[in-house]
Amino acid sequence: MFRTLKRDSPSWILHRHGWSPIDHYYMLPYVIATERGHPRVADIGVLNLLLGWTGLGWIVAFTWATIRPVSARTLISALFRPQTRATR
Repeated sequence: MFRTLKRDSPSWILHRHGWSPIDHYYMLPYVIATERGHPRVADIGVLNLLLGWTGLGWIVAFTWATIRPVSARTLISALFRPQTRATR
């Protein structure tokens, strides 16, 4: 019924310090960001901790944790790429 947690996972750390399974769902964006190696994991954790209780803050943190980070150079080149028209 209960699954065994790996000792190095964020879920195990939270469980070890007395957090309940409901708290795991609350901190899910932070856990996802940590597992995926997101470069802004600390920012996602702080946002989730401070504003996650609002619901909207949790959704923003969850979305931020699950999207793939894009470099500024890639974003700028995609936004300012010259548009070419197809010729007939």
